[in-house]
Amino acid sequence: MNVAGAAPSSKSLARLALPAILAVALALRLAFALVIPQPENAVGDSVEYDLLARHVLAGQGLTYGEPWLPSARRTPFYPVALAATYWLFGLGDYKPLLVLQALADVVVVGLVGWLAGQAWQARRVGLLAAAGWALYLAGAQLTGRLLADSLFTSLLVAGVSLLVAAVREIGRRPRPGRPLLLAGLFGLLLGLASLARPTAL
Repeated sequence: MNVAGAAPSSKSLARLALPAILAVALALRLAFALVIPQPENAVGDSVEYDLLARHVLAGQGLTYGEPWLPSARRTPFYPVALAATYWLFGLGDYKPLLVLQALADVVVVGLVGWLAGQAWQARRVGLLAAAGWALYLAGAQLTGRLLADSLFTSLLVAGVSLLVAAVREIGRRPRPGRPLLLAGLFGLLLGLASLARPTAL
């Protein structure tokens, strides 16, 4: 029985560890997405994604310009996601997509922790892995960049997590169809990841 003023137990502290890690990860990523200027969003690949998104929104398709021939230089997932953002929030307003990238990467923090915990069968290892990704500044900064990398990573890690869950289900007495459902969802996310960056293949 807990006495008022007594030090919290190690179990209650352990329960708070993951929410604390996720909160730090979210704050860091939202800072890169909304507060810390990212001048790289006005140059290089980011400009290309913006151009393609504007052309998709205008109905010209995934093309760089006249004579409006389709291009496979960039995979379609990110330009289409950016075009949808422009359609919903206004042409040139990509901040909502950066917020989505920040949220998706916080999910990655949790999934990396889960995967590590499953691999080593140790919750502490999972928490350490989650904290490592949460505090990895290069990964956090990518969420504030107008690039496909962040959403690609989120889709790939989520897909791999589903595959691991499917394999674990097969090792138990699974509910009928559950491993197949998880494997199907893995295939869907791998497909979307491949449409974000062909590196997935």
